[in-house]
Parts: sequence; C-alpha cells; structure tokens
Amino acid sequence: MSYRNRSSGFTLIELLVAIAVLGIIVAVAIPSFQTVIENNRTTTQANKLLSAVQFARSEAVKRGVNVTLSADSSDFNNGWCVHTGATCGTTSLIRTFDPNSGVTLFSSANSVTFSQRGTRIPQTTTAVTISVQHSSCATDEVERRSIVSITLSGRASVVRGDCL
Repeated sequence: MSYRNRSSGFTLIELLVAIAVLGIIVAVAIPSFQTVIENNRTTTQANKLLSAVQFARSEAVKRGVNVTLSADSSDFNNGWCVHTGATCGTTSLIRTFDPNSGVTLFSSANSVTFSQRGTRIPQTTTAVTISVQHSSCATDEVERRSIVSITLSGRASVVRGDCL
C-alpha cells in the first residue's frame, strides 16, 4: 500500500504573495472610499435641507399661515429652524434641524418664507439657493457640491455642481 504525503495549508511564499496583493488593494481602495464617505455626507445634508424646505412649505399650506425656514444665527452652518412669525421663538417654533459635521453651506438668503398657498415670498425673480459641500472640497472639483434650489412657486430640487 502506498501513502502519499499530503500537505494542507499555505506555503510561506503563497502567504507573502496574498499579503502583498491585499496591501495593494487596500492602498488603492482607501482614498477612493474616503471620497465616497465625503460625498455621502454632502448628499445627506442636502437631503436633510430639502426635507426641511418641503416640510416648511407643507406646514404653510396645512396651517394656512406664512411659515419660514430660517438659518440659525443667520448662518445655515449653525443649523436651521422652521417657524411661524418673525423668529424662531419658543411660541412660533415648529421644528429645529442640526447641521452635519464636515460640510459647509453657502446660501443666497438667510431665510425662505412660504405663503399659505405654498409659494415663496417675497416673490423675487431669482431662485433661492443653498449649496452644500464637504469641508475638504477643493475649488472646481467636479460634481462634489449639492445645490438646493427653491423656485418662485416654492418647489425645491437638488442638483450637483462643482465645488466653490
């Protein structure tokens, strides 16, 4: 009867090759993964802002009064609130929103007011825009900024743009 020597497992050379291949894959994947995380943070913040705009508009229609989305301390980077009346006072406050860390917001206005019909007031001819980009976004990086645009009719949308 003949028995063959059977070995199981990896040889040292096979193990070293596998580790080298894994190291190359990790070195290539990590920088790309960081960009994906940053883009997801930007998208999350833009969607959060879009939902706040849509919430303010629907509350104006539902309540039959003017409802305003205002930047906290005149800067959307500090958060924002939805309220009736002139300010985010305790009696007129409907909801507050905290900002996400790591993103920067640029706005063409500090507040947006919706009438009981859902239209934006005052009725200026230009759309109100609020841009969201990651703090590490370099100037002119392509498609890494989200822009929330609120039209005269009160409709809001998000489009992608280059970093500022």
